[in-house]
Amino acid sequence: MSSNNTSYIRGMGTLSRIVGPNVRLVDSSDSEKAGQGAREESAAQTVSWDGYQCPICWKEFDGDSSELVMSEHVEICLTRSHQSRPKKQRSLLHTMTRSCDSTVVQNGKANFSDKANLLDGRDVSVEPQSAGNDGMSFETQIVGRRFCGKHVVNKGDEFKLVWDEDNRYDPNATLAVAWDGTGSLGYVPQVVAAKLGPLLKAGIVQGRGILLHEPLGIKNVSVRISLSFVKAPSSFGSKDDCIKELAEVAEIHRLDKDSSVYSARLLQRVHQILDVVEKIESKALGDNDKRFKVLFQSQGSTGQILFASLAQKQKTYFSIHFLENRYSKDVTASLRELCDHGLLAVVHTKESLSSGANNAPSRDAETIKSILCDVFQKKELIDIIDQIKGSNFEAEALMHDVSSKRLRTKKKDELVGYVASCLTSKHSESRDATLKVIFNVTGDIFEVTKEYRQSFHRIQRLFFLNEGHSLGTWEAVESGHIRYPAYAITREQEVFPNRQLFLDYERSLFAAERLVHAIQVCHQHILHLSSGLHHMALFFQEQDFKSIEYHLAPAWKLLDRQENKMSDSNGLQPPFYMQYHSKWIYCIMATVGIGMLERKKEYKLAIERLQQLLGGIYCKERRGYWWIRLSINLEHIGRPTDSLEIAETALADPSVRPDERLTLQRRILKLAKPPRRWKKPSWAKLMPKDPNVLVIEGNPLENTRGGKSRFLGYDSSVCSVEQLALQYYASDEGGCYRGIHSEGGIWCTIFSLLLWPALFQPLPNVFRTPFQTAPLDLGFPGFYESRKSTIDQILHDVRQGNGPFLVERCWRDNYGVSVRGISWEKYDLATIQSIISCVGGAGIAAVCSLMCEDYSSWTGGMPDLLLWRPETQSAKLSEVKGPRDTLSDKQRAWISFLETSGIDVEVLKVKEPPKNKRKFSSGK
Repeated sequence: MSSNNTSYIRGMGTLSRIVGPNVRLVDSSDSEKAGQGAREESAAQTVSWDGYQCPICWKEFDGDSSELVMSEHVEICLTRSHQSRPKKQRSLLHTMTRSCDSTVVQNGKANFSDKANLLDGRDVSVEPQSAGNDGMSFETQIVGRRFCGKHVVNKGDEFKLVWDEDNRYDPNATLAVAWDGTGSLGYVPQVVAAKLGPLLKAGIVQGRGILLHEPLGIKNVSVRISLSFVKAPSSFGSKDDCIKELAEVAEIHRLDKDSSVYSARLLQRVHQILDVVEKIESKALGDNDKRFKVLFQSQGSTGQILFASLAQKQKTYFSIHFLENRYSKDVTASLRELCDHGLLAVVHTKESLSSGANNAPSRDAETIKSILCDVFQKKELIDIIDQIKGSNFEAEALMHDVSSKRLRTKKKDELVGYVASCLTSKHSESRDATLKVIFNVTGDIFEVTKEYRQSFHRIQRLFFLNEGHSLGTWEAVESGHIRYPAYAITREQEVFPNRQLFLDYERSLFAAERLVHAIQVCHQHILHLSSGLHHMALFFQEQDFKSIEYHLAPAWKLLDRQENKMSDSNGLQPPFYMQYHSKWIYCIMATVGIGMLERKKEYKLAIERLQQLLGGIYCKERRGYWWIRLSINLEHIGRPTDSLEIAETALADPSVRPDERLTLQRRILKLAKPPRRWKKPSWAKLMPKDPNVLVIEGNPLENTRGGKSRFLGYDSSVCSVEQLALQYYASDEGGCYRGIHSEGGIWCTIFSLLLWPALFQPLPNVFRTPFQTAPLDLGFPGFYESRKSTIDQILHDVRQGNGPFLVERCWRDNYGVSVRGISWEKYDLATIQSIISCVGGAGIAAVCSLMCEDYSSWTGGMPDLLLWRPETQSAKLSEVKGPRDTLSDKQRAWISFLETSGIDVEVLKVKEPPKNKRKFSSGK
């Protein structure tokens, strides 16, 4: 078994994007055809789950966090170009509904017509200062207090507002500093600081505030802030405009902290989703889904809010004490109504939790563990174990060697196992004693009915068509945390012509999620165990690969049945709808599986699977890669002639991309030697020449095996090979260039800024939700043809030298909007305009034209460095290679295209000095 890194396998990026950032189990088919083994693993993983960790910034959420909270957090992380801000400001969605005010809901739907009702009579409008019209005041909160020095504060303490210029996570961060200078109290909320920070930075306003109550520990504290204008805000509009904008964000923040307003907005969104899905995707809904809508709308407003909130959580089981503490003491009537209609179910005390007691329906051990894991936190489990150990002889025998102190070192699933063992005991006395302790803590336990939870998530899936989006995305947009582009939504054609296609799509999502998880586990084991523990690493890899093979079974089954040769659509659907077909997802999974087979050196089986994929009609954009791997694997098993013939056949496939065509041509020239071929092919003379190579010498450090090469820079700092190259180009010898290491990042930003009108041009079916960062057909065939006139006009203007003006106009009108490819915070407007001017209109237009034709392929492989010199209006691109690096064929294809387009490009090779002249450094 190879110990190679599994983090990069062709197709993994696509699968991860399909599955989305939300951690959840997608066992959503009505007939439960996903497989018994997969369901057993699903249950096992649910038991051991003790929270959620953001895959972007690694922030941890406990088991009580709803999917709304986690989805909003991950969405914000994904839209930032750097790691998420570590200041743990209280999320807008953490404020759950303690009271469900029926006055803001009419006929089961939210009514926003009367703002006074929503605010419960509270005034959040702007209050001018008593000194006149030179200022304003508003109420908000101070957050992030644990990251600041002054934790002990009192009601009535005063503070002043200061722009935090050293904050590298938020350029607008605003600190509240104690008036006596004894330390900082915390931060102004980010949504308010976004408007207030620039005014403080520019010296336009001065701010002071007062604490309205004494906080509990380092919790957030309510304050009143007063602002006074010290000079005219000329660059920010008029004074009245500034006051209006600050008033708006202050009102948004107050509304978001109001639980009744949150409840009304939640219901409004849920009802809108139900109405839209019933109108445009009714064929995908089953009887259970339609019954769910009727039952949900028959509930009172409190019941609807309660179900919508609970169904979004990762947990399935909830105790009555938890519900009363989290929502309201008066939820009993709503719970009873939800249970009467089957939306919730009561997990009775002994009858439902105990397995076999008093002739009750038995529950398996895994279900009992799931209930315990959902209902109790780790600290509560420790307290329960301490109680039952003293009164339960069987528990005493099971845990006689576990002290209370040692219990705190145990994982949650171990504690759950201890309690579950007592509940599944053969001795009724042991069960009764344990149940008595448990239900003294919890009271009755409820569960969200599985079929209606699935219906609720299924309807959301049909609406969002994106596993990374949920109701939390909507909340983040309305609260101002995320902005999406403005475009016309057109839903002229359903995505799923029948229900079976949708169920197949959901099953493929379930399979893809399991496969991604299994590969990630395998990769983590390799990272953690490969350092000095090779025997254990091999053991874990063997187990991991068995798990991966198990989850690849649906994809292999599709190929064995030759179902990838048959189309699911009637031929009338646009090509970009293919991404919602189960067979498309299974073919991506098979591509990942081939990579795993090759790592295990099972080349014959990989060849068989590649031939099956090439015989199908799905994933045409991957056919070039399949041809290449088939040719390479044939050579691996000693069949060079067949390998050559496959490469020659592949050149006739119109789906092969330019960089893949270059790879195949290079293989043919390598293999087509006498006696296999006596003549060179006619296209051999047209092959791109080797690029210009510039060689410099770098002083290497003693690098860690398997790590990235590090060098001693020109400024004596430790740097990567790309940073060393940037230092060289900035020197007189290198040409005094300004430069950035961006690869395709800067080009994607330029592309989206220039092509904005074409990207968001109103076309049928490409915009189906308000939460898209790009049209659905970007990266699919037909993107350019459907917008040909608009794109051609934009590129004509760019060639005429109007690129800087077009970028400035788009930047001014849309700054901060979440759009695929754009990194607003990484590159500033002046830098982008300077780059466009130095590269030249013809070069920029050529690159953008290529990306229009095939965005998915050409966004990768760009040279590492973009260098420009404003003094001479010149630019060049440089692909940097370390001592043992070589050019990929995609990089060769890009270099050839850039040279043809008149853009200066070269390869910079960093070589190491002779061994006897090296000056090693530890790099510490």
